[in-house]
Amino acid sequence: MRALVALLIAIFFAPVAFAANLHLDFRTFKVRSHFHESAASLKWNEKIFPFEWAFRYGTSYEEMSEQPHRRFGGHYVMVTTGCGTALQCGVLVDRRTGRIMDKLPLATTGYDYRANSNLLVVNPTDAETLANRESYYDKVTYYYVWTTTGWKLLAEEKWPESPQVSTVEDVSGLEQVINDKRKIPIPVLRRSKLQTLFEQADQ
Repeated sequence: MRALVALLIAIFFAPVAFAANLHLDFRTFKVRSHFHESAASLKWNEKIFPFEWAFRYGTSYEEMSEQPHRRFGGHYVMVTTGCGTALQCGVLVDRRTGRIMDKLPLATTGYDYRANSNLLVVNPTDAETLANRESYYDKVTYYYVWTTTGWKLLAEEKWPESPQVSTVEDVSGLEQVINDKRKIPIPVLRRSKLQTLFEQADQ
């Protein structure tokens, strides 16, 4: 426990680093307490969003607050929505009280998080995302931790320019695209591997 507290203090006062240097993991920010009861009614906070958005988020909260995959940090829920072209946003709500705690950082590819961790990954990537990286204006993955004072940015990591992928398993997210014969540019595949996959699709 003391080691975890020391780590959190060091991270809080440290400048933003690169994710590779920190070896970030959801288990590092694991929480012990969990809230399994029904979520409280939403309590609107005009300091975070104008009241006219209450109906929109209120309806989403009622649905998302009971979805296990939306839970975060033991007793919170991530209420997300679209915020324009290729953008996602939302709010973090305490399921115990219904209180809106803070806005979520803007995202282009979405969010990755766990019900038992305080770590939030903004703009996570996979093979398909990297293959179509030019479709996204923000090509950076951000790592945040939720603290008593709000979101703390731990690290940021630029997407690789030319990912090295050499096996079919590494690009499983792209297999459907290939099988559908949508011959889009796929820079993460070596040319020989790409030709092999298309030949298999034509059989």
